[in-house]
Amino acid sequence: MRRYVTFSLIISIALFALSCRNNPSITMLLNKVEDNIELHPDSSLNILNTLQLRDINKHEDKARYALLKSMALDKNYIDVTNDSLISVALSYYEKHGTADEKLKSYYYNGVIYRNKEDYEGAMRNYILAEQFHKECRDYISVGRLFNAKAYLNSILFRDDQAMISNKLAAYYYMKGKDTIRYITAMNNMTSLLLSSPKTDSLNIYFDRIKQYERYMTPRQRSNYFANLINYKIIVSDTTLRKTIEEQQKTFRDNTYGFYWIILARAYHKLGEYKLAIDALNTYKENNKKLNNLYYYYSSLIYNSLGDYKRAYEYLNDFQYLSDKKDYKIITSDAKMLEERFIAQEKDLKRRYHIIILSLSVVIILAMMFLLYRYFSALSARQREKIQIMQKQKEQLYEEYEKAIHEKNNLVEIIENNKIDPNIKQLLQQRIDVLNKFIVYNISGINLELAKASLKELLSNNTEFIKSTKLSFEITHPKFISYLQENNLSDDEMCYCCLYCIGLNGNEIANYLDIKYFYKRSSSIRKKLNIENVNIDKFLINKLEELS
Repeated sequence: MRRYVTFSLIISIALFALSCRNNPSITMLLNKVEDNIELHPDSSLNILNTLQLRDINKHEDKARYALLKSMALDKNYIDVTNDSLISVALSYYEKHGTADEKLKSYYYNGVIYRNKEDYEGAMRNYILAEQFHKECRDYISVGRLFNAKAYLNSILFRDDQAMISNKLAAYYYMKGKDTIRYITAMNNMTSLLLSSPKTDSLNIYFDRIKQYERYMTPRQRSNYFANLINYKIIVSDTTLRKTIEEQQKTFRDNTYGFYWIILARAYHKLGEYKLAIDALNTYKENNKKLNNLYYYYSSLIYNSLGDYKRAYEYLNDFQYLSDKKDYKIITSDAKMLEERFIAQEKDLKRRYHIIILSLSVVIILAMMFLLYRYFSALSARQREKIQIMQKQKEQLYEEYEKAIHEKNNLVEIIENNKIDPNIKQLLQQRIDVLNKFIVYNISGINLELAKASLKELLSNNTEFIKSTKLSFEITHPKFISYLQENNLSDDEMCYCCLYCIGLNGNEIANYLDIKYFYKRSSSIRKKLNIENVNIDKFLINKLEELS
């Protein structure tokens, strides 16, 4: 019955519009579309397709048609990369639109940039849209804007900003009484918190989501349980098995790709390797494109089973996909702030023009005084900006000296020691990253490139450490087993592996972000019962003994 009503609505409205192309009929058609676009986006698009922009006479109707069709295309998952349509709405609403119309126009213009993978252009439009959100009454659209900002910040590795935007998205979805989108935003928040040090607050978010469990879609329920299981793995929660059994018993048939990856990780944690492989196989059967996490956990599981050949093959696939990832990063926060300033300045100039044309000399003099104060403040900000840039340069120089020292040490280790080829390859990859950072600093041409390379260098620390330990698990399993038998933590085992490839205590402390490395070294000595023995020589000898 519902489908019949919707179909009848389309036919009647479309025939009415085709038979009468005057402005009143077009306005009525657009009113119908606006009323139904959220619940029936496919029908709305069909209605709009009965019209052509050239058939509309009034500028107001042209802008409204352009905005509604942009919305309908997006809601029907049709990725548009041409801004010719939305620009009609944007050019009109910039001057004549309400806060809601301006926000939506900038937002959908940002969507087009996102579809083109021009993330800088997308973020610029989202920021322009954001300046109108407090005046908007369409809370769902405001929530959608902050959700888009959160997603963009997330793929650009700006997790703190992504969390802020997600919180705002959840707030406005709840304010707009959109429970489904609220649940999605809260699920996204738990995903972000899982990859941050702020896991203490996760229970609060899980409890809030659970209150709306009866409203969850199958995909939302799958994501909820995936995040919950992942959390219990991270904190070593004793109820992990119970949570898995609860989910498997009730919702097994309504689970999606990422859930099976997390389930495999959970079974590996519990030591149930066959079930872990079954979960990965289920993921593989339902996903044509496999992500790097599939290969990473496959390598870990087969390593635990003692199938080192397959573990090594999966490890190579994981490293290949990890190296292949190339995200376009916005130049810096300063760039986005600059765009916001330009937008504000543009608005101020427009206001100044109106005032100058309409007011007396007295008001003009007053405006001149305000401009003087404004530019004085601007000069102060410029000085502050220069000071910040100088501090950044000093920081980069310090990191540059550290990078040269580290590179020289690694080159010496490769040249003067017999090293396993896999570990040698890891060291060479690390040297390549260090060289990139050193070159950008020597050139002194582009501070932003140097900052970006520093970010890559720092983020590479963790991957270098993980890859080193994983290589030891594959090439020297007896050595790793020896460390595990003596109850060494993962960080302590990483410490030992780095010792074995020739790094000293200070260098290891830098990699693992340990302020007092001798405390960690002392802990390892106690566990290995070698308190009066040179730790690096002992570990190297033990590695040779167990190889």
